[in-house]
Parts: sequence; C-alpha cells; structure tokens
Amino acid sequence: MSYLQLEELWECIEPGTDVDLKKDIKAKSKIILLVEPMNYVHIENAKTAKEVWKNLQNAFEDSGLSRKVGLLKDLINTSLDNCGSIEEYVNKIMSTAHKLRNIDFEVNDEWLGTLMLAGLSDNYKPMIMGLESSGIKITSDFIKTKLLQEVKVSETTVFFTKHKNTSYNNKKPKGKGPRCYNCNKYGHIKNQCTVQVQKRNQTTFAAVFSAYSTLNQDDWYIDSGATMHMTRRSDWMYDEQSPPIHRIMVANSEAIPVQSMGKVNIQTKLNKDEHQIQVRNVLFIPKLSTNLLSVSQLTKSGCNVEFTNTGCNIYNGNKNLVATARLIDNMYKLNVVNGNACTATDLITWHKRMGHLNMADVKRLPLCTEGVSISGKEVNTVCIPCCEAKQTRLPFPSSGSRANALLDIIHTDLCGPMETPSVGGGKYFITFIDDYSRKVYVYFLKNKLDITSVFKKFKDEVENELERKIKILRSDNGKEYCNKDFSDFLAASGIKHQTSTPYTPEQNGVAERMNRTLVERAKCMLFEAKLQKSFWAEAVATAAYVTNRSPSRVLAETTPYEKWTGKKPHISHLKIFGSKAMVHVPKQNRHKWDSKSRELIFVGYCENTKGYRLYDKISKKIVISRDVIFIENFNVLKNMSPETVSEPQLITLPLSSTQVDSLDTQNQTEETTINESSQNEPLTSSSNENSFDSSMLNRQTDETYYPDTDDYDDSHNEYAQSRITLRSHQRKNMKGNTFMCLMEVSDPVTIEEALSGPNARQWKEAMDEEYKSLLENNTWELTTLPANKHAIPCKWVYKVKKNENGETVKYKARLVIKGCSQRPGIDYTESFSPVVRLVSLRYLFALAVKYDLDICQMDAVSAFLQGDIEEEIYMKQPPLYESSDKVCRLKKSLYGLKQASRQWNKKLDSTLKEMGLSQTKLDPCIYYKIEDDRNMIFMAIYVDDILIFTNNQNMKIHVKAELHKKFKMKDIGDLCYCIGIHIERDRKNGIIYLDQRKYIMEVLQKYGMSDCKTVKSPMDVNTKFYEKENSEEVKILTDIPYQEIIGCLLYVSQVTRPDISFVINMLSKYNSKPEMQHWLALKRVMRYLKGTQDYRLTYKQTPAETMTHGYCDSDWASSGDDRRSCTGYTFLFQGGTISWNSKRQPTVALSTTEAEYMSLSSCVQEALWLKQFQESFWPHLKNEAMVIYSDNQSSIKLSGSDGYHSRTKHIDVRHHFVRDKVLGGVIDVRYVQTDMMVADVLTKATTHSKLVLCASKMGLCVREDVGRI
Repeated sequence: MSYLQLEELWECIEPGTDVDLKKDIKAKSKIILLVEPMNYVHIENAKTAKEVWKNLQNAFEDSGLSRKVGLLKDLINTSLDNCGSIEEYVNKIMSTAHKLRNIDFEVNDEWLGTLMLAGLSDNYKPMIMGLESSGIKITSDFIKTKLLQEVKVSETTVFFTKHKNTSYNNKKPKGKGPRCYNCNKYGHIKNQCTVQVQKRNQTTFAAVFSAYSTLNQDDWYIDSGATMHMTRRSDWMYDEQSPPIHRIMVANSEAIPVQSMGKVNIQTKLNKDEHQIQVRNVLFIPKLSTNLLSVSQLTKSGCNVEFTNTGCNIYNGNKNLVATARLIDNMYKLNVVNGNACTATDLITWHKRMGHLNMADVKRLPLCTEGVSISGKEVNTVCIPCCEAKQTRLPFPSSGSRANALLDIIHTDLCGPMETPSVGGGKYFITFIDDYSRKVYVYFLKNKLDITSVFKKFKDEVENELERKIKILRSDNGKEYCNKDFSDFLAASGIKHQTSTPYTPEQNGVAERMNRTLVERAKCMLFEAKLQKSFWAEAVATAAYVTNRSPSRVLAETTPYEKWTGKKPHISHLKIFGSKAMVHVPKQNRHKWDSKSRELIFVGYCENTKGYRLYDKISKKIVISRDVIFIENFNVLKNMSPETVSEPQLITLPLSSTQVDSLDTQNQTEETTINESSQNEPLTSSSNENSFDSSMLNRQTDETYYPDTDDYDDSHNEYAQSRITLRSHQRKNMKGNTFMCLMEVSDPVTIEEALSGPNARQWKEAMDEEYKSLLENNTWELTTLPANKHAIPCKWVYKVKKNENGETVKYKARLVIKGCSQRPGIDYTESFSPVVRLVSLRYLFALAVKYDLDICQMDAVSAFLQGDIEEEIYMKQPPLYESSDKVCRLKKSLYGLKQASRQWNKKLDSTLKEMGLSQTKLDPCIYYKIEDDRNMIFMAIYVDDILIFTNNQNMKIHVKAELHKKFKMKDIGDLCYCIGIHIERDRKNGIIYLDQRKYIMEVLQKYGMSDCKTVKSPMDVNTKFYEKENSEEVKILTDIPYQEIIGCLLYVSQVTRPDISFVINMLSKYNSKPEMQHWLALKRVMRYLKGTQDYRLTYKQTPAETMTHGYCDSDWASSGDDRRSCTGYTFLFQGGTISWNSKRQPTVALSTTEAEYMSLSSCVQEALWLKQFQESFWPHLKNEAMVIYSDNQSSIKLSGSDGYHSRTKHIDVRHHFVRDKVLGGVIDVRYVQTDMMVADVLTKATTHSKLVLCASKMGLCVREDVGRI
C-alpha cells in the first residue's frame, strides 16, 4: 500500500474512483512484479490493478473472527516484561493495532494509549500518576512519544556514568521504620537497599564496560544517556580547544581524563550511498574504549533521533536522513564507511590538495567551504614545487569596473601552443571567467581556430543553466577572437565584444591572471607528482576544479562556486594530485586468490560523475572509480624509470559503465565528459551541482573500473550476455556512456616533444647518430634549388626498440622524407617491393629442424639509405641541423621515399646473386644455394632483416663477410625474435617453437581484456552468425574498435594460430556493421587467447618426411546469411603446419559433394604452389605426388574419375582441373575418417576435445605437451 501511495498509484485500488488506463496498467505491473511467481495463479485472470489487489487480499488476508480474536488477544497480553526494550514494546503495540484496523476492527485511540500504559511495570507508576494529575488527554501517539523520551535505556547508559536509584534516596521515613537485613539500617527493607543496588549496578557496569573493550575501537555507538559526544581518536579531531570538563566518570567508577574538545567529521553509510556529518563539541578521551554519540547533544543541535526495534535513524533539521545505526547486542552501532571518521589534515596537505593554493587562502578554507578539517599544527616548510613553478611578477592592474550579476561580463583568453601535446592531442586551452563570480570554465583544443564553436557551446550551457544572457565578452585582440565568423556570431547574439589594445595584456588582466594561476598550479602539481608534461591537461583541469572551490579576496571570503550556485562547496573529497590510490577490484574481474585492489595514480576529478580520475601505470589506462583508498604525501613515481609513465592514446569501447576517457579531444576540443548530450562539457566545473557535496554519493563503483566483465554464460542469448557488458543504466544512452581504453605507449611525435621529455638526452644522441650515418653514407649534397624544382620537407621519427621481453634496447631516430609530397612520374615511377611470405618462412623453420640448420639474423643499418636513387629529388635540410639556405639533392635513397624500399631490394638482390645464390621464382625473397644435404644455405629477406639458415659454417662466414663488404650490417646472432614472432629452439631434441605470446598479451591489454576470464574454445558450437540489420545495435556499436581488433587477431591467425582462423574470418565479414552477437563473439576469441597464450606452433624432426601433405574439408551451407559453404585446408611438414586457410566459398554449393569438391580445388591450388616451391630446392621431388586427405568419398571419386556424370554437371568447370592433376599423378587424394580430419577446425566451431585434437595434429600445443602428441 505504501509503495503504491509513494508512486501515486493507490487511487487505482481505492473503490469508486475513475482510473486512468495508463496508470492502471502501471499499478498492475508494479504489483505483479512484487508477487512471487508461485502466487501468479491467484492473479492470472485479473484485468485491472484493483482486481489483482482484491484477489491477493482474498487469498492471503484472514479477516475472519478467529483472526480478530487472535490479534486482540496478542494486543491485550503484550507487556513490557515480555519485550526486550521499551522500543520493542511500543512498536509491538502499534503494529498489532495497525493490523486490527486493516481488517476493519475499530481500535479506539484513547483505549490504545491506556492499554500501552497498562502494560508497563510498577516502576512507571509515578509517570502514570503524573499524567493523571496533569489532565492531558491520553492518545496513543502522545504515550508513545512520552515513553521513548522519558525512558533511558540502561544498556546505553553504562558507558558514561554510574546511575543511582534516586527514587529510593527520596524515600526517607519520618520514623524509625523497618530494619534492612542488608545494611542493618532502619527506614527501608532489603529490596529497597541502596547499597545493594549500587553494588549490583557497579558489577553490571563493569562487566558491560569490559565487554565493550573487545569491540572495534573505531566504531561509533549512539547513547541516550551520554551528556557529551566522546572519541578516543585524536587524529579525527580538528578545531580543538580546552574542554569544559577535565575528567569523566565511566561505568566502573574510574575517572578518566578529558584532554580537549573539538569537531569530528563522520562519513556515514546510507544503503549504497555516503553522507558526511560534522559533529561538534566532541570530547577527546584517550582511555575511552570506543566512540560515543550523545542523543541529547544531537537533539540540541536540531537533529531528530528515532529509535526502532532494529536500529536507529538520525535526521537533520531539514528532516533528511543523514545517519543510521543497527541494534547489535542491545547497542546502537552507527553505520559508517569503513568504520572510520574523516581524519583532520594538516595545512601543507590541504595546500597540495587545493593545487598548491597560497597558505593564506588555505587557512580561510573552513570559512568558505564545507568538509574541511585542518589541524591546528602550523607547518613551517618551503614547498619546492611552488618555488619551481611560480615566479614573482608585478600584479595585473585591477579592472576598472566589476559586474553586478552573473554573465554580465565574461573574460576569455587562449593559452598555447604547448611544447608537448596532451594525451588527447590538445595543444591549447581556453578559459572563460565570469566576472561576478570569478568561476572559470576550461576547454582544450587542437586548433585555436575552433574558438567559435567552443564559445557557442559554453554560451548555450551557462545561459540555459542560469536563464540569463551574456552581455559582454572581454578578450585580447588576437586573430582567433578578431575574425569575421566570431564577430558575426557575437553580433547576432547581442553580445558586446571588448578587446584590449595591442601589446597591453594588462587590459585583459582577469583572464591573463587566471591563465597564469592555472598554469602555475598545474606545474606545481606535475612537479610534485613527477608526471610527464603530456599530463598538463589533467593538471590544468584539476587546477581549475580546485580554483572554483578556493577562497578569493575579490569575492570577500567566498568561493566562485558559492557565488555561482548559492551554496558552499564541499571539498572533503579533495586529494593531492599524483597521490597513490588503491582501487577496489570488483569480484567479477578477479579470481579467488587475486588481489582485491590495484595501485593507481590520482590525476583529477570528474565533474559529471561522482568519482576520481586515476591513471594505471601498468595498463596505461585512465579510469574513474569511487572505491578508492588514498595514500597521500607518497611519491608513487619516485622509483619508476622515465619510460614507465607514458602518454596513452585513446579509443572508445562501450564495454563497461564508466571506464572513461583521458582528456581526449572531441570535435577538436578536449573535454572531460563523454555523454552524448554534453559533448563539450568543460573539464573543471559543473554549473548546477557539486559532484562531491554532502549529499549522498553514488557507491556503484564495482563495475566502473575494469573494461571487461567476463561472467556471462555462453548458453544465454545474446542480450542476456550483453546486459553484463552494457549495464542497465547504459541502456538509457548506450552510445554516450562509453569508456576509454588506452592503447600502447606512443613514442615522441615531434622534435620538441622528444627534446623536452625525460629521455631528451637519448633522443638527441639517436638523432646525432642518424645524422652522422647519413653524412658518412654520402646521402645528399647541399645545393641551390633549381627554379623549376621543389624541395620535399622531412621530419624526425622516433621509435623505442624493445626485445622479446619488452625491455628497451635502443632509442632509434630516423630522418624521414615526406613522400606524400612526391609526384608520380616525376619523383618516382615504381614503388612495389616484395617481402618474404609467411608460408615460405615457416617452411624454412621446418627445414631447419629436418637438417639441423643454424638460424642467425643480420640487420642492414640504415638499409633504405643504401639504395641508389635514379630520379632527381631535392629535400629541405633536416630540422635542428640546418646550416644554410641550401637544399639537399639526394644521391641515395632515404626513408619515406616511395621508391626507397624498392631501390634497397634491387641492390640487395643483385648483391646476393653476385654471391652465387639463386632466387626462387615462387617467392622472390628466398635465396638459396644447395650442394648436398650437408652443405646448404637459405636466406629469407624481410625488408632490412636478413635471416640465414645453413648447416655449413664456411658458407655462413662467407655470406656474412660479403654482406659486410657491400653494406653496413649488424650481426645480431642466433635468431630469437623476428616480425613479432618469438622463436625458441630445443636443438638437442630437434624442436623449434614459434609463438606470439607477447603480441597477444599486448593486444589483450590494449583493448582492456588482460584480466578477462578464459574459455576453452574460440567459438561456441551452437553459435550461428546472421546479419539482423538491427540499426539500433549498429548505432550503439559504432565507436567500438571492432575492425581494429579483427585486424590484430587476423595477423595472429595467419602467423602462428590456425585454431582461430575460422572464427576470425567469419567475424571479419561483419566489419562494416558489427552487431552485438559479433562483438560478444570477438570478445570470446580474446578470452580464448588469454587462456591459450602459451600455445606454440611446433616443428619436430621427422627425417623420413620429404614432402608436405595436406588436409581439406568443408562445411556445407554453413553461412546463415547467404548459405555459402566454408573451405578449410592445412599442409603439414615436420610435425607442424606450414600453410592453412579458412574462407567462405565464392559461390553457393548445391550439394555436399560440390562443397567438398570446391574445397579440394582450393587445396590443390595451394598444394601446387608448395610442390613447385619445394622442387626449386630438390628437383627430384617432381616425381612424387603430394598427398591430400579428404573425408568425403564422393569428392575423392569425382577427382579420380574421367567419366561424365549428369549429377555433377552443375559443378563449375574450373574446379575440374583437380581431376587433371590427380590423373596426371601430381596430386594424390586419399580418404581419412571424419574424426581424424585435421582441417575440421578450419571450417566450423568444434567441441573442446576436437579442437585440442586438430590443434595438436597441426603442431599447436603447449611446450610440455610436445612429447605426447
């Protein structure tokens, strides 16, 4: 009933009322949702909400005579003696009476109040007599209130004072009276003896006091007998002063000292929310066993304390619930956050929290804000970051006039360009300052010409919020402000534009001073946190946030926030920029024995989300969370190398509710919000609310930190799965509620960034080395640019080179010419250059196992510089190394030239052929020389990486020496890492392992899946993909990096992981319009890779095997969209696969035979290439047929028969070339049972057992499993 009344739907139940149909449907739905499913039988035929209510009432409400008699009997028999407390007694009386009234039994209010008095013990007779003599009318509400106010619960009074039985002390007989057998005195009997009462009370008090000493000493308890608030924690106290009393008597008659009195802030918990209350006049008593709140002091301060049979509620003067307590062991324990109050903080800590605000203003914070606890300790210290960031300058003159209202005058100024772009690519920031309130809004831009669009968004926001118009805009006379578009917009909006005169920035003093303040405070925070300069936008945003909440002399001891909103800002949530932050990891994103928290770095606040912005130095992510424990004054980066903290790049993924952006740019404006409705929200201030004020804070942060949730069941439908990834509150605006997942560390982009960063020395040395190499190589000559020629610009490109373990091994700087400026036919003719095929490379690894070949690697130093150039090309001199007004005429090739790779390859090709090596026709990047099985050498070329396979030391020495003569080479030694492949060799047992574990982990980390739960197969066997043309889903998933992830995993599937080829090729079909089912399936592949990251492609020595052999299979009409079949084949050599493919067939097959035959045709084409490739080295293999296994008898017979079959006429003629190759003895097609078909995993989703079988047959396994295959 109360629920329906709260929802304003009770009128749908009341008889005789006309009900709106929409309201009736809503009321009916809400009632049904509250009913257990087992009781649906009572309401299934009900048509209206009233009928539903009536049916439930008839089914469950016993309103008969027996019910009335039972309740009335309970009511009359209720007494204080059979209840645990006065609160329980009162509640039981009132609830029983309420039940009687609900079944139409009239309960007179005066009778109920009298009954309440009748159930009391004899101790309450004086109170009853007092009521009788007062003549007050008896009502149930009056008696209930009287009892709760008059009665002091003994369980809570034992903490403070030893109570005496005053009723006995007042009873002094006039005569001698009876003799007491307890104390031998006259005037009372034993039962009335005060000595006995005192002894009994002392024993009880001591026992209870002792019991409380075992409780958590940081808990708070509510006590109706306490005369003052008390605490044992000195660090919670602030604004301390001398106490009014110096000792207090506790329950065991011990007098303990009171040291001081002050204030304490307590963070209370209300369901999932938080609320901070300030408690004044708190006594600090070090020897107190626990912390106590006095009910009398709470009521004196305007609060209302309400006791119930389960706990206690505390309401403030506005009747808002601010705290609750639970009844535990007859004690009222306050519900607080982590059981702790807010610790008072010293002056220097608040100085840092407020973005290095000057000390004078820090001291005024308690007057201007709420939630500030500054200890009385004066700290005489010099703030080094302030010295480094703030320089003494003459102040700007005061403005000639001040605004009289909000938005009358807006000051603005642009700052930049910055020497280092922000993590989102921003180079400028622009401020808008309201003259009346001095509130500042900050936006970040990539291009200063975007000021017009930014100002429009700022104007719309503040004018809509305040329902006022901007009257005057003051700025300097820069071109970004003084242009036609901006002037026309101001004129159309009726805004007067006031500009300063040239070279007099003082006339725009408010904005100039604000920019100086923000920059200086941001620099202080960056220096203090030791973060890279690319985090300047995070620091500026934080500086603006705290500036809006800082005292201002101009505003006469108030803050811009208070001037703007009319209420004081609550700043207890502020923390030191760069502090160590321990963030809770939700149970959905960790295993049983994983840590429950992760260490992050605090980098700012969220304006429209109640959380902190935190930087993860491990995963390179910026996330938002509220479940944070801060460790302030702790330098989290002091032991980190400079390259550890790097600038993240950003992509958008709607995987979780609030994994958020770093300060990225949207529409070339860097912002903090990601909601679609507020794409240009400023970073620093919210105009209509204080995100961290004393109102209840959202505690739903267990889903806000990690980008992936992995606890969905594959058996659920796609929407059941998606609800875990796209949370319920995201469904309201799924596109807006995105989160930002940070990509891999980026290298410096510009020369300014390289030379101003922490690795400036290393980058300068790398540039000097490269420039020296260019000069030594005689790459160009300086000359005057001819009149009919143009000089192409160049730039420096930087790259940190790492080994297979991810460790930095070299800082590489290359001078790159901007080939995009080249003109075809003039500056270049051809640009194609080949690289080695992966099939050829894997075949050479298998050969290395078979013939025990050495594998070593050489790297051509500045390879592209060693190619001869044929065209006449001019280039501008390299930045930082200009020596005159001349230009460089290129004599040799250079990185960036479109023909550079081709020219290098041509020169290397001629050199290798001069050394007596032969080039294969089928792969122009494979060179070889074979004398016999013990004297052979193979070379694979991948741009400037040269891989040498040989079993003849003389050949190896000769080849290396010749290469050193012709080119500048680097001998790396034995091969262990190449083109993203990690190579490990067990030469003793004749095994080579290839894996991409490092690359896979980088991909998982890049897209927020490094902590995901694992699955045993890349695709569920019951999954079928379709194009549903669900425009809503397509719109929701527009911004996810579906194609990027497909590209990353496609590379993995083509290099070392054939087990994911099928599903990746299937999912790539939906690149243009992915839907939820495809996105979930792609995430499943990443889960599978997480669990199988240690899988390796293995080749083991099989001396008798001379020719590769293959397996082919198909899945007929497997595509749900167009009913096309899937082809899959693989070729094995030396225990592992060297070639595989999974693809959709180009036409629809009309039968299983046709599908299998088309698959066989594709397989034969690959087989012919492989056979000819192998014959290039060993011509005698021409006489051997290559074996292909198929599990379809019809296709095998069709391939070996030259007869005409009318049933196969529909099969395309081009597929019958298989028959020619089989009949010619080139190919031998054999049968294999379906359960042994290795290519099965390339055509369909399989069970885990079949997947393991196929993978192991292809040589894909964990290292320890090699011997068991």
